[in-house]
Amino acid sequence: MSPLESCPRLQPILPELQSGHDYKICHYQENGNAMEFTLRLPFTSPEDVLRWLKKFEETSYSTWRTNKTYPNSGQKNVFRVDMHCHHNTFPRSSTADLKKGSKNTKCPSTMFVIVKRTAGSRGRNRSKDKHIREGYPTLITLKWDHNHEVASADALRERDVSDGTREKLLELYRSGHSPSSALDTMKYDLQEGCTDAEYTRLSADRARCPDLQYCYR
Repeated sequence: MSPLESCPRLQPILPELQSGHDYKICHYQENGNAMEFTLRLPFTSPEDVLRWLKKFEETSYSTWRTNKTYPNSGQKNVFRVDMHCHHNTFPRSSTADLKKGSKNTKCPSTMFVIVKRTAGSRGRNRSKDKHIREGYPTLITLKWDHNHEVASADALRERDVSDGTREKLLELYRSGHSPSSALDTMKYDLQEGCTDAEYTRLSADRARCPDLQYCYR
C-alpha cells in the first residue's frame, strides 16, 4: 500500500476527507499519461459516496455518468455503480461523433464504485476484509485515461453546473433578477479579485458559470 504523498499526480485530483481520515491506496500504477488506482474510503452509505463524487468532479475537473447500476447488490454490498467519463457518450454512432467540436471523444476512462456491508445480520462485523474492519468499506477503482484535456476551455464548457452554482442562481431569482441579469451578476462576482487569465478560465467553466440557456431553464 502506497501513501498518498508518493503519488504526486493523484493527490491534486482527490478532495480532502474529513479530519481524521486518509485515503487507503491499495493499487497505483502509471502508464504514460494514464493512471490506474484503487482506493478505500471511510463511507458506509451511498449518500456519502455520491457527495464525495460531486467533490471529486470539482477537484479533478472531470464529469462522470452512470453506465450500470446494481439494484440488488447482494449480501456483501449495499451499493454498486459503474461509471464512465461524460466524453464517452452512448450509444456510440459513426465517425461523425468524432467531428471537430463534438463532445464525444470515446474517452476510455472508467470508475467502479462499491460500498461493502459492514455488519452481518446480528450486527457483528466478521469480515475477512481488513479495510472493512478498519472502517473503510468503500472501494473505488478508477482508470484515469482521458483522451481529451480535462481543464481546457472546451472541456470546462461541457461540465455540469454545480449544486452551489445552481443554488446561487436560485437566490438571485428570488431577489428579483432575470436569467440574463443573474448571469451578469455571477460573472461580475467571478471577476472580482481575479486576473484576466483566471477569469477567462473561471468564466469558461460551466460548473461555476452556467450558459444562458441553462439560466432560462
